[in-house]
Amino acid sequence: MKPLIVHPKDETTKFLTGIYATLTSKTVITGGITKAELQKHIDSHDQVIMLGHGSPIELLSVNQFPDCGSYVIDGSMVESLRKKSNNIFIWCHADQFVHSLQGFFSGMLSARPGRLGIMIFGMLSRTVLMNQVLDSQRLYPIILAKG
Repeated sequence: MKPLIVHPKDETTKFLTGIYATLTSKTVITGGITKAELQKHIDSHDQVIMLGHGSPIELLSVNQFPDCGSYVIDGSMVESLRKKSNNIFIWCHADQFVHSLQGFFSGMLSARPGRLGIMIFGMLSRTVLMNQVLDSQRLYPIILAKG
């Protein structure tokens, strides 16, 4: 298998590199190419693993791709992604992006403890919350990499 990793360079999602660190024959793209070049990579790979920050409609480019504006993976990529049944979509609200696509996807994923605190409205102490986020950042990539 020839996987393509699309993981826009961002320190807050660096912990996700454990998901693909041990994969062989992979192509990792963290930025620096155009959307047309990325489309060609998607078409030429057997699997696409997309990770980072996102919204219900797209994966954020985090200003790493020169002509992508705010988003690097969006509706323009759906037809190419639909041709593959084993894609992995890891970003907040990816579950809402994958309507007609196949593969593994996440719902909410917090890379920042403060953001998670806002999501659960202070139900836990900040210390417990911080430990849970750090544990999830350590364990999430390990579990997915073995899956």
